[in-house]
Amino acid sequence: MKIILHYGIHRTGSTSIQECLSNSHNILKSHGYLYPRVRGMNGHVRLPWMLNSGQITFEDIVKDIESQANALTHTVILSAEDWCLVKNDSFFDRLGAEYDLEAILYLKRQDLWLESWYNQHVKWPWEKRFSSATPQEFLSDYKDDFWWMSYDKLIEKIERNVGNGRLHIDVVDPLGTSDTVEDFLKCVGIEPLWMNSYKNENTSLSSAKLDLLRRIDLYELSAPERVKMLDAINALDMPEDNGRKEVFSNEQLIDISQSYENSNALVAKKYFSRDRLFSPRGERSAEPVFLSDEVAYKRYIPELLKILVAR
Repeated sequence: MKIILHYGIHRTGSTSIQECLSNSHNILKSHGYLYPRVRGMNGHVRLPWMLNSGQITFEDIVKDIESQANALTHTVILSAEDWCLVKNDSFFDRLGAEYDLEAILYLKRQDLWLESWYNQHVKWPWEKRFSSATPQEFLSDYKDDFWWMSYDKLIEKIERNVGNGRLHIDVVDPLGTSDTVEDFLKCVGIEPLWMNSYKNENTSLSSAKLDLLRRIDLYELSAPERVKMLDAINALDMPEDNGRKEVFSNEQLIDISQSYENSNALVAKKYFSRDRLFSPRGERSAEPVFLSDEVAYKRYIPELLKILVAR
């Protein structure tokens, strides 16, 4: 039996892939593909962290897989963006010893990835250190957390875990794929016509609204409270908001791109037989819109409170 590990990365359509697979769980099973419920969870996003903390073991995962597999099952899919952060490599060694192990990985240009991650984290924070950070504060302190953005090092680790020649890599870029769901299904041999419809909306906020939201800092709020705040932010009328979602300046984008240039060139040459991993970065015509403290605290936060009270 084959096990396919989907490594993400984050912000490359991985949530859409997971929703697609979960929504067609029974249909896939009838065609021999198992997207297992592990510990009763519909998805696998938490598994790497549960392995690291000892909340789940290799045996627990295999037990759930085997209990749900049947005579038709030929392929098991486990999708979690943080497989690369599993500390104990013996988990992958044991998977490879018992199953035919393969992996799928999608890469995104690092400057665009970081920008997307920053936007998502301010909107729905899970780490206090960055929940109210400005883009500049974030960029001055991110590299230890995202070591794997040197993609040559990331791929080296994955191939060490699953074996050489067992990793499918593509880039979310004009030089690669624009639809990772479609590409993923093709890679694993799933016919799109089998699948139920799915919907995943994970939209970013404009730079102006994000700049206001970071001052509020949603880290301590519950999920329902966060949803209310985001709804209120979206209802706020901000004349200076141009609707653009970019938060990094052209200078910041250049700095990020240059810091990963050598790593990207190594991956491009080794895995794609070309000089560039991603298409050239064009210069942005407009800089991000940010608010002064006076405008944020004296104008827009009072207006935001009025919207929340009215609801």
